[in-house]
Amino acid sequence: MDEVAKENILSTATIANRLGIITLAGAVLGMIGYFVKGNTAAPAPKEGFDDKTAQLVSSSNSVSVIASLAMGIVIFYLLNNFARQTKTAFANGDEKKMEQGLGSLAGYFKLAAIILLMAIVFMMLAVLMTGLGGAVK
Repeated sequence: MDEVAKENILSTATIANRLGIITLAGAVLGMIGYFVKGNTAAPAPKEGFDDKTAQLVSSSNSVSVIASLAMGIVIFYLLNNFARQTKTAFANGDEKKMEQGLGSLAGYFKLAAIILLMAIVFMMLAVLMTGLGGAVK
């Protein structure tokens, strides 16, 4: 492998490591913010929403905080593993470590694709439900 490719891959590993740390820090700060703020349900608007709606909204916050923390930990692990394995591979000339590091990067991209597809599906379901809700009236 030529020197330019090595420098580019090492630069990518450094950026990936920083991105992993930032992702984990953001998830941890989100969880800390959730506990500091407390699980207070917003008062239900007077436009037909009842207490059960407010409870559903407040409980979904805890689920999203836990999901965000879990995804942050997995993303940190994958990116940090890529960075460590890649740097070790270049330092020692070990191709096996390079394969493992690139495998972690591939896992990160797979996770990102799954999250993106889930977001698209949920958006499509929201549009579908909104359309069906308008058709029922």
